[in-house]
Amino acid sequence: YPGQPQLFQLESLTGRRGETLINLKWSYIQWDEQVINYVDGNGNKRQVITHGIITIPPEANKTQHYDNIPITPSIKEVLDSLAVTKRSEKMLERVIENYWTRKTSHA
Repeated sequence: YPGQPQLFQLESLTGRRGETLINLKWSYIQWDEQVINYVDGNGNKRQVITHGIITIPPEANKTQHYDNIPITPSIKEVLDSLAVTKRSEKMLERVIENYWTRKTSHA
């Protein structure tokens, strides 16, 4: 199924249930790249890059609370792949529709 590999990857990367992620909508994503600097427990300076946040509303979440997932570089890569899959699927739908439209108009 289109998007299934990405769903498994998102489950692994986010720790969220498949049932929650399958209801994910593009409108839940706020893209906003940020660089967060911090010092770890050993005194080392660290940096984390996030590309935004996914906010899953209570009605799509088993916990009945908003769930915020930071978009890490790995999660962004999966979301980008999912967007490509979605565009390819729409293109295939148009090709099939055009084929059937021509076929039925010549019948």
